[in-house]
Amino acid sequence: QGYVLPAQSLTVIKIAEQGARGEQLVGVEMRAQSGAFIAGRAQHYLGTGRLGFSMKLGSPATYSDWWVATGDYAGKPAEQIDVFNPGDSDATVSVLFSGSAEVKAAPLSLVVPAHRVIGISMSNVAGLPEGRFVVSLSVLEGGGIVVEHAVTRQLADNAATSVDLGFPAVMASTRWRTGLAAEAGTERAFALLNITGVDATASIASIGPAGRIPIAGLGSISLPA
Repeated sequence: QGYVLPAQSLTVIKIAEQGARGEQLVGVEMRAQSGAFIAGRAQHYLGTGRLGFSMKLGSPATYSDWWVATGDYAGKPAEQIDVFNPGDSDATVSVLFSGSAEVKAAPLSLVVPAHRVIGISMSNVAGLPEGRFVVSLSVLEGGGIVVEHAVTRQLADNAATSVDLGFPAVMASTRWRTGLAAEAGTERAFALLNITGVDATASIASIGPAGRIPIAGLGSISLPA
């Protein structure tokens, strides 16, 4: 719509002022006519079952294959995966559930219309366990999509909503690093997902002034296909 972004500047665009009021799902696509920019989203949730504040980067591109490592129903979250198709043609998307032998959910087939967003509520999917599972989404027909994961968890008398981007296939790597270490004694601090069709082995180590130090019990982690 012809927004001018001055060099080295920050511009805030309020979605409600663009006419989006009352919609449950809104997709936004931004294109640079010249130059380059970074786009993120800040959102304050105050109702409709969600509460809290989230800030995240957008997706710089669309992709045909996405993964979401999710599922922890011990906290009874309201959990949803949103699929945005910014393309000019409809996309047929295959949705598979896996991660363990406890996952009994049947595959889904979705048609995401062009320039539309489709939400998948995990509470409506039969056969999901009360524990970790994996959702993979692949485009069978059409162009690339963008996948987001929204979760609202009850915390005592309060609630907290988080929204994260899914993981596209281009992010799969044999080596990962994080600048923030988990505190000693933290359980379930990392989620490791093997997206390949062959068994794998992973190791986790800490890196500090003394260099790389293996962590007891995490030197050889089996990751089935």
